[in-house]
Amino acid sequence: MSVLHCLTSCNRVYTCILQKQIHLLAASFYLLAASLTISLTGQAQEIKPWNRLYVTNEVSNTVSVVDLDQSKVLATIPVGVAPTGMAITPDQERIYVANIRSANLSVVSTASNSVEATIPLPSWYGVASPFGIAMSPDGQQLFVSNLSDGTVRVISTKTNTVVGTITEAYDWAMRYIAISPSGEYLYVAGAGDGKLTAIRLADYKAVAKVTGLWGARHLVVSPDGSRVYVTSDSTSRLYVVDTAKAELIKTIQFPPGVGTTTVDISPTGKLAIVSNAYGNVSLIDTDPASQTYHEVIGQVPPSSFYQYCVVLGSEGKFAYLSNQSDRGASPNSINVIDIAQDSKTRNTIINSIPVGQKPWGVMPVRQRLPPANP
Repeated sequence: MSVLHCLTSCNRVYTCILQKQIHLLAASFYLLAASLTISLTGQAQEIKPWNRLYVTNEVSNTVSVVDLDQSKVLATIPVGVAPTGMAITPDQERIYVANIRSANLSVVSTASNSVEATIPLPSWYGVASPFGIAMSPDGQQLFVSNLSDGTVRVISTKTNTVVGTITEAYDWAMRYIAISPSGEYLYVAGAGDGKLTAIRLADYKAVAKVTGLWGARHLVVSPDGSRVYVTSDSTSRLYVVDTAKAELIKTIQFPPGVGTTTVDISPTGKLAIVSNAYGNVSLIDTDPASQTYHEVIGQVPPSSFYQYCVVLGSEGKFAYLSNQSDRGASPNSINVIDIAQDSKTRNTIINSIPVGQKPWGVMPVRQRLPPANP
């Protein structure tokens, strides 16, 4: 073999090897790019927080899961009979639903939007009727008012079993309950005796009772824990209770017969919203530094009657109202109310989302994601 032929053969071999290396390198870059695209796409999908509304439907015996970004129902979850109140764990993984006519609680997974457990509720008189429900700030305990015997049952969220009974807030027409932001007190509304009872959770003892709150029904505690706002559907009033003094400091009267039903307060504590079953949704100034403190500063005309639960969204731009007889675009709906300060449609209903039959409780949940790695 000549030297020239050898060199030519070698060049061909080197060229072939080089071409293969180039092809392999190109393929590696392609796979790397594809991998990065998949990873980034997957990451984007994972870190996008969901923005939902959970709605109990009393007649349908379901919970509707509403995607607020798309204004549509994502899932319908069968629960117990006549679901009413709800409470969510601090980690947002589970929602507890009170079923007033099946004497139990449904434990809903927010990951699968399905019931993962059912907790039976005992009663000292008749069959239990779980109604109001509240979660401790640490998520360890759940409190449930029982309309049948006027007690509050204590449930361990670790074992999903009843671990205690609170009797010192007894009322023959016990209604909703709420926990102070500190987790120190449980407040119980009693429509029968017209009172608000403060229970110290360290020992389940009553430490204060405020009377004269006729028709006391629903309640909310201000973010600083200094005030409790209590509705009265029978007298169409909103009572304001000073928690330090344990006394009624203000009564806000709405037109007689409108049936003041539920109340919610903003995370800042400066705005409250009230549903009146047969009247306007009312916005209340709850900023102690304001000149219009505890005055009605806004009215939202209803699309129809009967309105039940109203809640404020965490972003401060919208409120959500369960409408049990919407004669507009969709019967049994959630009305979306624009409350943004700078909006041209402020204090009006801007959307109606169909849900189940006779929507009762409403709970907005905006997913909180863990902080990204540095």
